[in-house]
Amino acid sequence: MKIKITFTSIALLAITIANAQIRTVNRNIKKEVSNVDATNLYKDVKSNAQSRTALLKKMANKNKKGQTNSDWAEPNERDTYHSFINIPADAFPGYVKITLTHGDNHLGPAMTVTPDLSGRGSIITGSTGKTENKQVRTAHFSVHPGMTYDVEVGPFYNAKSYIPPIPYKLEWEYTGLEDIYEPNDTQKQAKYIDFNKTITAYAIAGHIKYYVAANAENLNDWYSVVLDESKKIRVNTLSQPSDTNLDIRLYDASGKSFSITRGLNSLTSSRILVKGVYFIKVKCSLKNGGTRKVQYQSKPIPDHFKKPYKFTVSKV
Repeated sequence: MKIKITFTSIALLAITIANAQIRTVNRNIKKEVSNVDATNLYKDVKSNAQSRTALLKKMANKNKKGQTNSDWAEPNERDTYHSFINIPADAFPGYVKITLTHGDNHLGPAMTVTPDLSGRGSIITGSTGKTENKQVRTAHFSVHPGMTYDVEVGPFYNAKSYIPPIPYKLEWEYTGLEDIYEPNDTQKQAKYIDFNKTITAYAIAGHIKYYVAANAENLNDWYSVVLDESKKIRVNTLSQPSDTNLDIRLYDASGKSFSITRGLNSLTSSRILVKGVYFIKVKCSLKNGGTRKVQYQSKPIPDHFKKPYKFTVSKV
């Protein structure tokens, strides 16, 4: 009997073999991870993984800036710029430096920054103050991807030498912090991580309102691990910003937290855990005296604007 082999038959055979391999992998995962459906696990990992395309977009957007040049044409003038600061949706969490400069050394430039269309409350407000440069007003504040911010500027002092028009320049610069696990503010957005790998992330929480509430979602970073044998889980904190507290908790796949034993810079599940998917929530709150904004150029930016936190997860 003569068997005719064609490219089509070879392709069909390859597809059949590939499908058989996929079915075997699915069976093995379902057997090893007893309390998680393999199909849902695949979907979760796929939807929450940072694609190379998404990361490239964020990298391309990690430094943005804008400026305008204008003047105050009359005394006590206030100029408002709606959506002047525009943070791309495909961006890392980060912070903005905003600067107002003019040439009259008798006028302390005043500046107000608010979330676009918020209607009330200011993130940044006031003039340069008596101890600052009267010709320059600089401030920093944390920002959230996809947000826009309004800016209002004006001369603070109505000095006798004030003869309008007074030219000024208003400029801003956004710095994105390269956190490859963002967005991961909720359990549903949790990013899969490996055991015994150093995880580096940032504790910055951007302004969606004129303040960052103590229970705001973007204070949280969620991660997931897959336990393929019955073990305890241990989280070791390697480093963190000096102005930040890290509150770390463990959760099962249903979102229920379970008891932990805390050690020096570490925590461990109090009991041996069965095979499955588990979640780690890191809540990044500020220590007393910490801030998510800096009103004046003479003050240093917060430590969590530049220093990441690091941790590892292991099986014990």
